Amino acid sequence: MPGPQDPTDRQTPPTAPPAALPRRSWLAIASATMGSVALLTSCAGLGISGILAAFLGMVALDRIRREEPMLRGRGLAWAGIGLGLSAFVLSLLVAWGFATLQQEWHGDLERSLQRTFAARDDAGATEAFSGWTGREGTTITAAEIAAFAREAESRYGKFIGFKELSEERAGGFRSVQRMIVTANFEFERGERLGSMGFCFITGTSSLLPELRIDSISILDAERGNLLIPAGTTKKTDEASGAETATSSVPASNAADEASEVRP
Repeated sequence: MPGPQDPTDRQTPPTAPPAALPRRSWLAIASATMGSVALLTSCAGLGISGILAAFLGMVALDRIRREEPMLRGRGLAWAGIGLGLSAFVLSLLVAWGFATLQQEWHGDLERSLQRTFAARDDAGATEAFSGWTGREGTTITAAEIAAFAREAESRYGKFIGFKELSEERAGGFRSVQRMIVTANFEFERGERLGSMGFCFITGTSSLLPELRIDSISILDAERGNLLIPAGTTKKTDEASGAETATSSVPASNAADEASEVRP
């Protein structure tokens, strides 16, 4: 008779491998994360990345459909698609609004310049004065604007328009924003290189900032540079690249001083 069987000789029945746990799609997670970031930055015009978030969400949905139930994250994928598309649309609206606002500011600047150079009487100067503001430490009056307009017309003829050459922003992020524009001023008797400064002030009739001129400088080596407001400033001559001191011609004796420096 066979002896007793050794317990170690018994074969244990094979056990089934542990069931794989469902996992969350990393594409869905990336889509939702990127969509959230794109939506938060869309007001700064950075919502274009929302397109990538929506694309990742669509790819994640396709993989989840093929690998269910082992792959999860359908809700995250849909969230990424919705957030990404919303961010993209909002970014387009912000870009359109900013472009429209820039066109409006450019139109305001051109109208203010037209009124300034046409302000040869008290009524015109009063109207042009509404488009001006004084810089820190300076003042501007309607009489100065009228004197400037008369002197400019006597020298160069009627003002036609301007061609912007360059633009520079001055002032910190929290301070009043000021722009300095170098331009060619077009008159009946030709073009004159110069610059103009303007700043953005809190609007009185709307929440949007309003544009106001605070200075105009016309370079004139023959008769003396024409500036408003009156004073002495420094201007970089874009044509020669040299920094030169320029002084304004007082309105009361502008014609006399111009004749004295004429060759």
